[in-house]
Amino acid sequence: MKLCRSYDDTKAYTPAWAEQITGVPRAQIIRIAREFADNADKTHGRSMIIVVPV
Repeated sequence: MKLCRSYDDTKAYTPAWAEQITGVPRAQIIRIAREFADNADKTHGRSMIIVVPV
């Protein structure tokens, strides 16, 4: 089974790799990652609440 057991147990993956696995375009992955990073900075790490307009 492949899983992370700690924060030190990491491996870098690219948006291109994730695109192949998920079908989500790499540009969208990059945009969302940047939005999370920007929000995490502004909220001191509280960036996991996602509100989707209906």
